[in-house]
Amino acid sequence: MNKIIKILYFSAFFLQTLWGQPAIPCGHSHNDYMQSRPLYTAIELGYGSIEIDVCLDKNNQLKVSHDPVVLSSKKTIEEMYFEPIVKMIEQKDTVFRYNNNYPLILMIDIKTNGDSAYKYLKPVLDKYEPYITQYNYKKDSVIKAPLKICLSGNKPTTPVVEAEEWQLVKNDVSMPYPVHQEFLDFAASVYMLDVLFTIERRSVPYFKFLKYNGIGEPGKRDQLALEWYVTATHKKNKQVRFYAAGNNKKIWKYLLDGGVDWINIDHLKKFARFYKGYLKTK
Repeated sequence: MNKIIKILYFSAFFLQTLWGQPAIPCGHSHNDYMQSRPLYTAIELGYGSIEIDVCLDKNNQLKVSHDPVVLSSKKTIEEMYFEPIVKMIEQKDTVFRYNNNYPLILMIDIKTNGDSAYKYLKPVLDKYEPYITQYNYKKDSVIKAPLKICLSGNKPTTPVVEAEEWQLVKNDVSMPYPVHQEFLDFAASVYMLDVLFTIERRSVPYFKFLKYNGIGEPGKRDQLALEWYVTATHKKNKQVRFYAAGNNKKIWKYLLDGGVDWINIDHLKKFARFYKGYLKTK
């Protein structure tokens, strides 16, 4: 794709966001820091969510990395994400099309000890507080901002976060994998009631929950399981994310048709092209 075509391609996506919604509101940039242009490609294409793995190093800095090794050569989450995002917001960069009603979600996946990492993440979040959505659960109040923070992985223990009057984070939590009617009934009535006010979305590894691999049509068991999971989660006003589904267009369509909120994506431009065509069929 030459330079002129690239400019036209990105411009088409920017036009979709002029009315306040990112071009790909369901797109989750999985392990975004592994992209050739971390942060920028996802923002230019209008992805609604970005995943950032972090590890606390020996100097108590949160480095962007999947594993807590060779951290000295890694950038901090502030350098790689918060600083350039705030710069775009303050300079009113037209590339950054997110706003209070359609914020960019940063899903921070903590790979080391949750309480220790959060101790040093909190001052970073406080520094950028004016740009981050805040929640006061006791007053049932929200202060909207163009960024939302969602914690995943080794999250801090609930009392650590709940001690704050105004909280800057919500959580992405895992769902148990077995799928049979007794479990579904139990999960619907009990499991999904846990700490609901702190939960942003529920995530499941795709092939632990579903069997459809993009060949032929999904089986009845998969259809029922997906319908139940999406319906039960949405009834609690939470969102659904599947990960490790691969980069299969038929699976993408299957999940989108099934009402899944977030599609885990590694090949950002490939999904952007697919999603643009998918919208034309709706």
